Amino acid sequence: MELIKKIKETEAKAQQMVTDAKSSVVSDEEKFQQQKRQSLEQAQQQRRDAIEQAVAQAKQQAQADVEKLKADAKSQREDLRNAASSKIDNAVEKIVNYIKG
Repeated sequence: MELIKKIKETEAKAQQMVTDAKSSVVSDEEKFQQQKRQSLEQAQQQRRDAIEQAVAQAKQQAQADVEKLKADAKSQREDLRNAASSKIDNAVEKIVNYIKG
């Protein structure tokens, strides 16, 4: 009788250990899934931040390129004006000299 009682107690303890282990596994799995979601969200946020930073840098570089191109174009226009102005002055002088005769 005592032996049967001990067997039943041992079975109950074993069943409780199995139940506790299952509960622990489920709890651990939930924690793992939550950590996985958090890691994924963090990686996605880092990716978005990196993209935003790259876009901002590209805009800055593009703006700098635009300013440089504008300055180069202005310089070229001035050079062309100066070159044309001296040629125009020479042509006018030749015409005036021709007309004066």
